[in-house]
Formats: sequence, C-alpha cells, structure tokens
Amino acid sequence: MRSIMLCFLCLLSASPVLAQDWARARVEKSPRHREWVTIKHDGRAVETFVVYPEAKDKTPVVLVIHEIFGMTDWVQDLADQVAEAGYIAMAPDLLSGMGPNGGRSNAFPQGSGGMGSPATEAVSHLNPDQVTADLNAAADYANRIPASNGKLYVVGFCWGGGAELPLRDASQRSCRGLRVLRTASGKGCYGEHWRAHLRVLCGQ
Repeated sequence: MRSIMLCFLCLLSASPVLAQDWARARVEKSPRHREWVTIKHDGRAVETFVVYPEAKDKTPVVLVIHEIFGMTDWVQDLADQVAEAGYIAMAPDLLSGMGPNGGRSNAFPQGSGGMGSPATEAVSHLNPDQVTADLNAAADYANRIPASNGKLYVVGFCWGGGAELPLRDASQRSCRGLRVLRTASGKGCYGEHWRAHLRVLCGQ
C-alpha cells in the first residue's frame, strides 16, 4: 500500500519546473527535519538533500534522482513530500562540483530558463559513469542511515528516470525501483543493467 501511495505521489508531482518561490516556501515551512550531507567517493563530494519523516519506527529510504534541470526547489519540495508520506528521502545533486567555482546546481546562472538554462546544459553533458558512481555512493549511504529499515527505493524524473538504470548491483541493496518517465520515447539513456523490480510510468 505504501508503494502505491508513493507511486501516486510521484506521478502527481512529476512536472518540470525551475526554481520557484512557492516550492522554497513549502520546504522552509515543513516541520520535518532536513539536512544537507556530503557523500564522498572517488575524489567526488556529492551534496545530498535528506529529509526525515516524523516516525518512531525505522522506515525505507527513497533515492530521488532529479530531472534535467538539476537540484531545483521543486525537487527539494518533492523530497519533503516523500518524507511526509513516511519515507526517508535522499536527493543527491548530481551537479555537485560541476558548477561555477566548483559549486552545485544553485551556482549556475538561471539564464533563459527551461531547456536553455546553463544547468540543463550541464546535466545533459554529465559523464554517465560519474552519474552511476554518484548514485551508487548515495545508495550505499542510504543503507547506512541508522533510521533506515534496510529497504531502498529509487525514483527518477525525466532525465533522472534514465539515470537510475545503471545501479548495476541494485539487487544486493534490497532495492526496488519506481521510475517515472516523461520522455516521448519512454526509453532510458544509460543502458539497461537493472536487476530489481521496476515499475515504469510513461507519459508525455
């Protein structure tokens, strides 16, 4: 039932947006504990947004993979909604260290917005192997969170829907995949090495 609720939540929330004041305001008013953590691996430092549910028992972790616009306020608001549904939410900024002066998504100028923004251009040129390594490191971190019950789910939006596929040893992480795609073809971009249960929701 909780998986169905999460699926419904993510489907309703799947819309491409840039930095929006309403999303930032919702996150700032949230009663849930949130923090930024730095996940280090192979010389990389991936800044990751983590939100905890208001729960006494241990809960599953949902790894949220942002869309092509990078780590926007909307993605942070979505992570908070996932936590509101009873899951620990983790959203790594895959542009960490790739922005101006070594910054992350929020270091990029907004530009013309939408698909023409500098952040979008940067995400579209990310090295797939680096993306996979970042996500694997985030998944490893998720399984070490004391409040986790050991179950890991993955949700990706648009570009992030394809980016989740290469978690090659997902089966070793007790990982279930929940994938939301909004591409016209419904095809992933990073090959197909997934070895866990995968739910695909495709739309235009």
